[in-house]
Amino acid sequence: MSEQRLETWKKEPIGKNVPDRASPEVVWVPVGKNGVLVVVGGVVNPVFADPALTLTDAEMANSQTKSPGFLSTVSVYDVESKSWFQQPTTGAPKNTAWTQGCTVVASAPDGSSHNIYYYGGYDGISPSTPFNDEVWILSLPTFTWVKAASGRANHGRAGHRCVKPYPDQMVVLGGFVSAGGTDYPCVDGNIVQLFNLTSLLWIDSYDPRAWYEYSVPAIVTSAISGATTKIANASLATVLETKYDTTKIKPHYPYTY
Repeated sequence: MSEQRLETWKKEPIGKNVPDRASPEVVWVPVGKNGVLVVVGGVVNPVFADPALTLTDAEMANSQTKSPGFLSTVSVYDVESKSWFQQPTTGAPKNTAWTQGCTVVASAPDGSSHNIYYYGGYDGISPSTPFNDEVWILSLPTFTWVKAASGRANHGRAGHRCVKPYPDQMVVLGGFVSAGGTDYPCVDGNIVQLFNLTSLLWIDSYDPRAWYEYSVPAIVTSAISGATTKIANASLATVLETKYDTTKIKPHYPYTY
């Protein structure tokens, strides 16, 4: 926004084809005239990480049936036309739902792909089982899922946030752990974690002077090469084919201290 303190709220209708859910990730992606919002994950009946708060058998069954569909099909909102679309994906994790994870997006230097990184979270119905510690990538415009990094059970977290201070870095902030087990209920390692978006490796330390431009990981390039994912709507296909004016994005890095 060019002018601060003059913002106004406006309610935009959500089409009946957009399914209700709680705690998804909503990611702005630079395609089309004003970008699109991609809604990833979420669950229909959320429960929080407290064993005292449980779902009924019917609520649990409903979530187990419907919530995985929020990864196999994502909702896309075109900011310019104010239009919603439902777009199937390929390669989504089987029979899995994610909620209260975090995301960042990294675009190929030539704008040929836009990669949404999703880290952590849990299924929204099992607060006492180990939380997710994997990193997955949803690559647009093919809408292909790629598993980028495996994790370990005691390192998983939910309720955290992710930011991208540099083109090749994702910083994970905060979160909480599974309610199960006997470990002290603090996130493993540190409340702040750093992940390299190009090498797909966790990093032990942060130096504001150390960074590189983003490069699409080879595992993603291999997965999307020759991919033939069909765009479900012709209007959405047109939006995805329209280059965004990236000169409108003003970087704040590099940082000094």
